[in-house]
This record gives sequence, structure tokens and C-alpha cells, in this order.
Amino acid sequence: MKREKYFLYIGRLSDEKGIEILIEAFRLTNYDLHIAGDGPLMKDVIKATEDNSNINFLGSLNKTEVEKHLQECTALVFPSVWFEGMPMILLEAFAVGTPVIASNLGAMISIVTDGY
Repeated sequence: MKREKYFLYIGRLSDEKGIEILIEAFRLTNYDLHIAGDGPLMKDVIKATEDNSNINFLGSLNKTEVEKHLQECTALVFPSVWFEGMPMILLEAFAVGTPVIASNLGAMISIVTDGY
């Protein structure tokens, strides 16, 4: 599958997952961001898509759709501000060879290797 020119976030739409930081960062760029998931900040995500043409909300995805988007995207963005254990979405990204851009926090330091 050919890689498309967009970054991808898949996960819970909540404060601890860093979704607000992610949206703010992409508001300042021309890079495309696709966001998938559900959670208490869904209204904020939808508002961000209305205000920023480079941000797209995909809603909740099933397993097949997750794999398709992981295979298509430029990279998965994992902006969590919470100390995560072993997030399944990172394993799914690694399984299909998708690069991951992750917070330099907790276990992410040892799970995601720069340049590899």
C-alpha cells in the first residue's frame, strides 16, 4: 500500500492522551492530520476540523479501518502526556512498519527508538 501525506492519531480523545497539544501543534502547520477515536474531547476535535482545513476527524474506526490507515499514513503521532504502559496502537503501527512520533515520556522512551 502506498503511503499518503498525512499524520495519524488513533486513540481516546481526552486530556491525558495529549489531543489538545496535538491539535494546537497542527493548527500551526500545513501538514494534514487525521484523528480517529472517541472520548470527552470529541466536540473539541470536531470544532478543530471546522476551523482548520488540514485537520480531519475520522470518528471511531474498526480493526480493519485502523490497519488500513496505519498502512497509509506518513506516521502515527502519539502525544500522550500520561505515563503509558505498552499502548496497543504502537504495537499495531510497528506491525505494519509505520513510523511513530511519540512523547518523550515514561515507557515511550524505551519503546520508540529515534531513527529506527
